[in-house]
Amino acid sequence: MPSSRINNVPKFSSFIPNLTTPATSKSESHINSNARNDLIGHHQDERGEKNLKFKDTYAQKNGAHRIAHGPIAISQTCQNNKLRDHFVSDWNGDEKNLVYGSLHKYSVPKYHRYGAGHVLGAPSESKIDRENVDEKCIILTDARLSKHFTRERYIFSKISHKIPTYIKPGLQAPEKLQECSESNFLPFRLHEDDRTPRQEEEFQGDEKGIMSKLEKSITYDLTQRYDDITSKLENNSHDMESEADRIDTSAREKNVILCRKVEDNPHDIEAWLSLINHQDCLIQQSENRYRVTQAMLRSTSDIKIHMYEKALSKSNSLDNRERILCGLMTEGEKIWELKAQASRWEKISKENIYSLVLWTKYLNFKQTTFSEFRFEELKGLYLQRIKFLSQAVHTQPENSDRLMHGLLYVLLRATLFMREAGYAELATAIWQSNLEINFCGAQENTMGSDCLNLFKEFWESEIPRIGEDGAKGWQQYLKNPDESIVLDPIVDEPPETLDKHKLFESWATAERMRSRVSRIPAKTMDEVAEDDPFRVILYSDIEEFLILLPVESKKLRYSCINAFLAFCGMQPLVNLDDSPPEYWDDPFIIGDLAEADCGLKESILPNNSQDHDDLAPWLSLTAYSHYVSSPESLFRGVIASKGAPRSHHERYPKDSGPVSYRFLQNSLQLLTSRWLDDSLAEYYLSLKFYNDPQQAKKLARDLLKQSPSSLRLYHAYALIEWSKANKSTADRVFETAINMKNYTTNKRDDLSIMLWRSWIWAHLEDKNNTKSLQCLLCIADGVPDISISRSPALFLRTKQYLIANRDNLFETPTLSVMYTEYWLGLAILEYLSNSPGQAQSLDPPRNIAGALTAYSSAAQVLLERQQIKPHELLLQSAARLLYHYSQSGPYRPALIREQLTTFIHFFPRNTIFLAFYSWNESRLRIDNRVRNILLHTSLLSKHDNITSRIFSIRHELRIGTIHSVRAAFENALSSTGSKSSIGLWRLYILFCAHQKQLRTQIKSLWYRAIRACPWAKELYILGFELMGGMVGFSELRDTWKVMEEKELRVHVYLDDQLEEIETTRHGDFYSRK
Repeated sequence: MPSSRINNVPKFSSFIPNLTTPATSKSESHINSNARNDLIGHHQDERGEKNLKFKDTYAQKNGAHRIAHGPIAISQTCQNNKLRDHFVSDWNGDEKNLVYGSLHKYSVPKYHRYGAGHVLGAPSESKIDRENVDEKCIILTDARLSKHFTRERYIFSKISHKIPTYIKPGLQAPEKLQECSESNFLPFRLHEDDRTPRQEEEFQGDEKGIMSKLEKSITYDLTQRYDDITSKLENNSHDMESEADRIDTSAREKNVILCRKVEDNPHDIEAWLSLINHQDCLIQQSENRYRVTQAMLRSTSDIKIHMYEKALSKSNSLDNRERILCGLMTEGEKIWELKAQASRWEKISKENIYSLVLWTKYLNFKQTTFSEFRFEELKGLYLQRIKFLSQAVHTQPENSDRLMHGLLYVLLRATLFMREAGYAELATAIWQSNLEINFCGAQENTMGSDCLNLFKEFWESEIPRIGEDGAKGWQQYLKNPDESIVLDPIVDEPPETLDKHKLFESWATAERMRSRVSRIPAKTMDEVAEDDPFRVILYSDIEEFLILLPVESKKLRYSCINAFLAFCGMQPLVNLDDSPPEYWDDPFIIGDLAEADCGLKESILPNNSQDHDDLAPWLSLTAYSHYVSSPESLFRGVIASKGAPRSHHERYPKDSGPVSYRFLQNSLQLLTSRWLDDSLAEYYLSLKFYNDPQQAKKLARDLLKQSPSSLRLYHAYALIEWSKANKSTADRVFETAINMKNYTTNKRDDLSIMLWRSWIWAHLEDKNNTKSLQCLLCIADGVPDISISRSPALFLRTKQYLIANRDNLFETPTLSVMYTEYWLGLAILEYLSNSPGQAQSLDPPRNIAGALTAYSSAAQVLLERQQIKPHELLLQSAARLLYHYSQSGPYRPALIREQLTTFIHFFPRNTIFLAFYSWNESRLRIDNRVRNILLHTSLLSKHDNITSRIFSIRHELRIGTIHSVRAAFENALSSTGSKSSIGLWRLYILFCAHQKQLRTQIKSLWYRAIRACPWAKELYILGFELMGGMVGFSELRDTWKVMEEKELRVHVYLDDQLEEIETTRHGDFYSRK
C-alpha cells in the first residue's frame, strides 16, 4: 500500500531531522491557544502579559510551531498558570445575590466602554440611547433619527434620564420668506431640522432588520412622544419666534432700515449717527451677547470707525463734523496706539481751527496722557488758542460774543492748569490783571490804543492790586498816581528743615507750606525764600493773557466774574434770566472742587449715627451742589433752611483753599464798589453773611445806601434778619420793600413777587400758616395787610391775579425764571385751601394733591416750550413743598417717592432731588432704591458728571460697606466725566489710607492717580505724605524726579540732599566690600 511504503531518505551529516512528537506539539499548541484566548478575554488589563501575547503572535506569523523547544513550552505553561490565578471558579455562588437581587458591585471588575455607543455586530448607524438606558437593559436607536436624541458631551449630559422639554422656535411664515428675499443677504437654511430626501431614504432602508421588535417599539414610542411635544409647541407658538430671536431679528431689521436710509440720503448725519450707535445694539442683542469678547469689541470699533469716516466725507457743517469726529476719536481710543491718536488729534485740531469743542478734546488728550504731557508744551497750546480767539474777535465781529465766551473758557482752563501744576502766582496774576483792566479801569474807553501801556505802568508800579490789602483799583491809580499806597515788603517765613531719615515726608510738609504762602504773586521788594524767580510776575509774563471785554456787554461781564469765581472754587452768581449755566459741567473746572470735601471726619468718614430725620446732611453730600440757585438759596438754603452754602472756613480748614478767604473777600469788595450790580452785591453779601455774620448787617446797609432802589438787596437784607431770628425786623423790611413806589408797575411786580414768595415761605416754614395765607391773599392788592380776613371771593381774586400776571410775564424771556414764582403762589394757595373732601375747620389745611396738580400743569407748559431752567426751578420749589408737607403731619412716603422719581427723570443731575430721595428712603431703611435710581438714571453716560459721582460715593459712605464705597470710587474714576478729577483721586487715596483693609493698595492707587492726572502736583505731594514705609527710597526718588521731567513747579529742591544720600550709600557699600 502506498501508505505503508517506507521512503528511504539519504542521510547527511549536515541534516538534522525534525522531532516528531505529535502529542507534545498538540498539547503545546493547545496551551498557546488558550493563553492567547485568555489574554484577549481579559482585555489585557495587566501590563505584564502584553509581552507574552506579542511573542505568541510573532511566533504564529513566522511559523514557530514547526520547532518546539522544551524550555519555551515550560515557560508558556508557567505563564498560563499565572493567568489562571486571576480567575476563580465558584460552583456554589454568592447567596447574598438572592438577598439583594443583584451582584455585589464591588466584586464586578472595572471596565471601560469602547465605540462611542456602537454595539459590536449591530449596524453602524445604531447606537445606544443613553437618555433611556438603565441597569437592566439598553435601547438601540438610529443615530440619524433626530438631533435631539444625540448625546451632548458636556457636564449636563447626565443631569436627568427623563425626556427633556424642548422649546422649538416658531416656523417662518411665507411673508418671512419674502422679507429674506428682499434683504441684502440670503439665509443658508430656513429650517435646520429638515432632512434631505437622501437622508430619509437611508433611514428607511437601514431601519429594516437593525433593531429587535422591542427596540422598534420603544423607539417608536419615544418618537411619538416627541412628536406630541413638538405639535403642542407648534400649536401654541405658530408664526412666533423666541424672545432672543425676536430681539435679534428686530435689531438686524433696524440695521437694514438704517443702512437704506443712509444710502438714500448720505448727507443725513442723524441717520449716520443712528446707524453707528446701533452697532453696539447688534452685539448686545445677538446670540452671543453673554460671551462678548475683546476681539468682538475691537471689531465693532473698527466697523464704527469706518462708518464715521464715511459719514465725515458727507458732512458739511462744523457742528456735524464735531459730533462725528468726537465719536470717531472715542472709538479710536479703543484700538489705536497713543502715537496714532496724538497724530490724528493734531490733524483734527488744525483742520477744524474754529471748533472750540474739538480743540478742547485735543487739549484734554494732551493734558491727561502721561507720555504726551509736558507743562511748557501745554502752556504753549493754551496761549496759542488765546491768541487765535483774540484775533478772531476782531476779524469776525458778528460772532464776537460766542468767541469771547470761548476765550474766557480757555483762560479759565489755562489758569486752573497752571495753579494745579504749581504755578499759582502766575495764575492768580492773570486774573488780577484781567479784572483790573475790565472792571477797575477807565470806564469811558478801556479799548483805546494807550490802554495796555497805561496798564503796564500800573502793574510795574507794584501798588496793591485787586485781592490784596489796600487795593483801590487801576482807576484810582489813573486819577491820582502819586497818592497810591505802596505796602511794606513781605518777608516769607524761613523754610523748614528736612529730616534725612524721612526725607520725602518732610519735603511734602515743607512744599505744602511754601505753596500756601505763594498763592498770590510777590513784589520785587519782598524777601522771598530761596530767591524763587517764579514768585515775582512781570508784565511780560501776563501780557499775552490779557482780554479786553466790550464795555457795553453786561452778559460777558457776568461770564468773566463767574469764571473768576470758578477759579476761586466758588459757585456762580444767581442769574434770573434763562441762560444756561457756564463752565459748571466741565470735569476739568469743577473736578478740583472735591478738595473742599477733604475734611476727614465730616467727609470721608461721615457719622452714620446722625439723625435720619434731618435733611441737611443729605443736602451737603457734595462740595459742589448741582441745582438752579435762586436769591433765596444764597441765604436760607434750598429746602427749609437746609443745604445753605457752607462758609469758606468750613470748606477749607486752616484756609487751605485754592485762594485765601481774604483774597476772595477783597476782590468782591473792590468789584462791588467799581461795578455795582444787584447780582454781584447780593453774592458778596451772602459771602459776608456766612463767613463774617457780625459784619453782614452793616454791609447790607452800606450797599443799600449805594443802591437804595434795589429790591434784591432789600430781599437779601430781610432774609439775613429772618435767619438771625429777628422776625419782626424782617417783616418790616419785607413790608417796606413791597410798598416802594419808585418803580413802574410792571417792573415792580416782576421783582416784588420774589419778595412776596420769600415772605410767604418764611412764615410757612415757621409753621405759621395763618400769616402765610394772609400774605398770599394780599398779593392782589399789592399792599401788606395782616388784618385781612379769608373769604371765597378773596381766594378767587388772588387766583385770577396770579394767573393773569403769570401769563404776562411769560412773554418776557429776560425774566422767564420769575414766571415760576406765580406758579408757586398758585400751588401754595391750593395747598393752604381745603380740599373738596376735607373739613373746613381743619387747621392747618394740607391740600397737597391740589398743589401737585398745579405744579404738574406748570411743568407741562414749560416742558412743551423747552424752557429748561424755569422748569428745574419749578420742580425744586415743588420738592420744597413736599418736604414741608412731610414735616407738618402724617404723609405717605410713596407719594414723595413717586414725585421725586419724576423729578429725577427730568433732571437726573439735580442734587436736591437726589438728596431728598435718599433722605426719604433712609427713613424706611431701604437703600437699593437709591442705588437703582442712581445706576439707571443719574449715572448713565448721557447724564454722568462728577457731582452725581461724588453723591453716589457719599451715599455709599453713609449706608454701604467698605467694598461698596470702593466700587463706587472705581466706577467714578472709570467714567469719562470724572476719570481726570484731581479731587476725586485725592478722596479715594485718603479713603484707602484710613481703612486698614485697603492700605496695601495705596501704592498702586497713587501711581494710577499720577498717570491719570500727570499735571496735578497735589497728588504727588499727597503720595509722599502717605507712602511712608510702603515705598522704597529709590521709587520715591524716581517719582520725585518725574515732577521735574514733567516740568512741574517745585519750591523746595532736593538735589543736594539726594546727592548726599547717594554718596553715603555708595560709601557704605564699598566699605562693606
